[in-house]
Amino acid sequence: TPYPEEVRAFFRTVLEGEAVAVADILSKHPSIVVDFKSDQNVFNYAFTNEAHRFEVIKVLVENGFDINFWEKGCLTALCKAIHEC
Repeated sequence: TPYPEEVRAFFRTVLEGEAVAVADILSKHPSIVVDFKSDQNVFNYAFTNEAHRFEVIKVLVENGFDINFWEKGCLTALCKAIHEC
């Protein structure tokens, strides 16, 4: 089942590094936080855009996304950020 447009727009704006747009989408669709706050893909998308990754990550964390969420065999998003800097 494809995701609703607001979820696709959220992932697209995270990937593109549009922090203001990410914040706007999250304010209009708070269920995205509930559904994806522990999804490592969100942070993986944020890391893709080197120029704006920290602004987007800040918005994600401020909105309740878990930067320390750990999955077996994977680094946390925070560890990835440290190792890439």
